[in-house]
Amino acid sequence: MSGMLRRIGLYGVATVLPSAVAFFFLPVLTRQMPKSDFGTMSALTALYNLFFLAFTFYLDRSLGRLYFLYDGESRKELIGSLFLAVLTTATCGILAAFALSSGFEKIYPEISARRFAWYGASVYFAVIIYFARTYYTTAEKPTQYLWLSLSVSAATAVGMYWFVVMRREGVDGWLKALIFSNAAIAIPAAILIARTCTLRLRWRLIRDALVYAGPMIPSFFCNWLSNSVDRLFVGRWAGMSSNALYGAASQLGNILQIAFLPVFMTYMPIFYRLSGGGEGERRTAEACNRILILLISIAGCILIGVAPLLAGTVLPRSYAGVSGTFAWLVVAGCFAQFAGVATLGLYHCRRTDLVFYMSALQALVSIVMDLALIPWMGREGAVLAQLASNAALAAGLFLLAWRTYGKLIEPQFIYRNMAVVIVMGFLANMPAHGALLAVSLSLQAGVLIFCGIQLWAEKQSALDVLSKNLWQVPAPEPLPVN
Repeated sequence: MSGMLRRIGLYGVATVLPSAVAFFFLPVLTRQMPKSDFGTMSALTALYNLFFLAFTFYLDRSLGRLYFLYDGESRKELIGSLFLAVLTTATCGILAAFALSSGFEKIYPEISARRFAWYGASVYFAVIIYFARTYYTTAEKPTQYLWLSLSVSAATAVGMYWFVVMRREGVDGWLKALIFSNAAIAIPAAILIARTCTLRLRWRLIRDALVYAGPMIPSFFCNWLSNSVDRLFVGRWAGMSSNALYGAASQLGNILQIAFLPVFMTYMPIFYRLSGGGEGERRTAEACNRILILLISIAGCILIGVAPLLAGTVLPRSYAGVSGTFAWLVVAGCFAQFAGVATLGLYHCRRTDLVFYMSALQALVSIVMDLALIPWMGREGAVLAQLASNAALAAGLFLLAWRTYGKLIEPQFIYRNMAVVIVMGFLANMPAHGALLAVSLSLQAGVLIFCGIQLWAEKQSALDVLSKNLWQVPAPEPLPVN
């Protein structure tokens, strides 16, 4: 058990810390910025993954897959080739962003050309940092990975404090803080990577990286359409003040994703190993899936229940009423985490095509509902689109996983837990005054007790799982070059 907790802790600290710093500054930003500025900031952050895709073509993602196919000088050439390729595409991308910034302003006048270009510059340096993270993870250098994460977090905190708090420059100060913090870490990180590899372009290696990363691009683009473009739509049709409320609720709702990211990172290789074993190992994987789903449900229900208290504590009074949006986004987030379990089963069966089809369906549902509802309902329309698209994604992925993988998890178990978080969302949005408040709190307590009973029913399975040293995975051996 200590081994698993240590691994989750290492992943958690290094991966979650930058997001935790952003969450820590949420009450500062919402108090220091006018709503219109915070709404602009939320719209700009919606462009992050689009910039990242244009700057990298996800070539950096292929490093983890190709790294163990080479050793010695060939491995150094692989790292150097991919690093130079990413630098080249990112440089071309940022030049294009500056050239196209005035055109973007005409399409989306709420964001000026200057701010669009500045945000692209911050992502340019973030790309270099992400490549360094990928390298340290792949090369099994957790200490360097942790120090890189700590450095980024510290630089971000310093930049935010100076430009936003001390100088009170609003959204422009936030942009300057991003450029400062990312550049301050990206430049030394790039130098360190350059010293550990052979900086030579090998087109064969870049071709192999494109073959691996290319099929990911449509899936990641669909993911951007499903999870980010709604903030652009809300800002465009409902105004930046409304987008500020939606953006703040989205950041609070990301707590669930941040909390379970290290859990999934730790569990993924364990699941693959168990699923490739005999019947006993597959039953163990099924038990792990049930426990993971229950933990997501319990964490989600608790977060939904404390939504009014958390939103009221973190956000200023001008953001009153955002807790309902926050609660429903947590429900949608639970569906997305459930879908992650089904995705593991499909990835094990090498059916990445099915994952792409469902991602495309999710994007289609999200975009259609966003376009139909946001001009009419504002941010509430975006919430409904998130709920519907994430529910469709989860249900569709599980249906496909059951046909492809087999007994991944019992269907009634999934549907029951999806219903639980939906009920909790309705209860959290009941009128919060008088006798109705007491009724709502009592029913919410009943939902949590029901979740606890489900978890208790899995007690023996949990003990069996904990008795196995599932986290002790042998280090992968380099494969010979073909």
